[in-house]
Amino acid sequence: MNWRSYPAYENAGVAWLDKYPSTWTAIPLRFLASMQSGESITSESIDESGEYPVYGGNGLRGYTTSYTHQGERVLIGRQGALCGNVHLVSGQYWASEHAIVTTPSHDVAPRWLAYLLQTMNLGQYSQAAAQPGISADVIGKLRVPTPSPKEQALIGDFLDQETAKIDALIAKQEQLIATLREDRTATITALVTKGLEHESEMRESGVDWVGMIPAHWKIEKGTWIGKPFGSEPVSDTDLQESGDIPFLKVSSLDGGGLKLSTPVWFVSRKFRHESDFLVFPKRGAAIFGNKVNIVRGPAVLDPNLMGWKLRDDNVLEYFGQVLRLIRLEEIADVSTVPQINTKHIAGLQLPRPPVAEQRKIVAMIDGKCEAINALIRKAEEVTATLREYRSALITDAVTGKIDVRGVA
Repeated sequence: MNWRSYPAYENAGVAWLDKYPSTWTAIPLRFLASMQSGESITSESIDESGEYPVYGGNGLRGYTTSYTHQGERVLIGRQGALCGNVHLVSGQYWASEHAIVTTPSHDVAPRWLAYLLQTMNLGQYSQAAAQPGISADVIGKLRVPTPSPKEQALIGDFLDQETAKIDALIAKQEQLIATLREDRTATITALVTKGLEHESEMRESGVDWVGMIPAHWKIEKGTWIGKPFGSEPVSDTDLQESGDIPFLKVSSLDGGGLKLSTPVWFVSRKFRHESDFLVFPKRGAAIFGNKVNIVRGPAVLDPNLMGWKLRDDNVLEYFGQVLRLIRLEEIADVSTVPQINTKHIAGLQLPRPPVAEQRKIVAMIDGKCEAINALIRKAEEVTATLREYRSALITDAVTGKIDVRGVA
């Protein structure tokens, strides 16, 4: 939609803004709101439920039995990789030491201020590299375009209405994506466990998640299907930006499918390597990403990865799909640090059709899922466009590029 502009503008004299409406003023943030860090609270004092919410720098952390603030305020993330995050909160709540509590002056509209701060990319004012952090003093000196209190309220109302419409559209697209992914999983599950011939004689597999399988299929242990293997130590000095053998890290894996990302690092042939195998994370939080990829050609693995070299009469794409359906976290020992060992793969009970049938199943999966994947990509593109429009609309409204008077 095309929104009208203000009648006249003047140069802003502000680093992040070229101009603003001539009826506005540019003043430091400290004249619009007071800013101080929140109060410290121990993790033991925070529960999953309770009377008063606890907000940190990145939003809701949990609940506690008392509160530090009440009323509408803007919380700015003070520390960490996501410092500069902005949240508008209200009611009675505990604001932790990881947030800068921004209390608007009596003639400043809290919602307008929150929208304004969201546009300013406050994380860029972080003053430390090892542990990023922003200072209330630094933020307070930033000059911002400021309309009258009445106009602030109008801008807040306008953005509440318009962003609610956009958020509803985004939610519909996200629900569509979730439904399509469920359809894709159901399609793959049916094919890798039931095969292509729906009239085939079936029998019990003896494996809960598999259920009935075609009578001519086998259920085999992972150790018979292929050999799991690990890595050998590789130092940083051994890594090269080009070479004969790709060196794969967790960051090399792609969660969108079985195809591996383009390798970034390489090593020489002196390192032990395998060719043509499945690869996946074997320790830490990366296991929960459920990334299973196919390696074509030789590669050396980082110690955080495991490979699975299949027998020649097994198809990588088929068993890659099977492994993703099981989900890596269901295989792993998660009692302490999540870990997948050789025994976890070797002991799996998996459906194994004849190799020719494996290939046909993979071809059918590719054909059916390509249409679903195309719909998912389209919905993701629409979602990204809506998010970009939402962000641009907020920026345009709080900087005066559009005049919302008489609209809200």
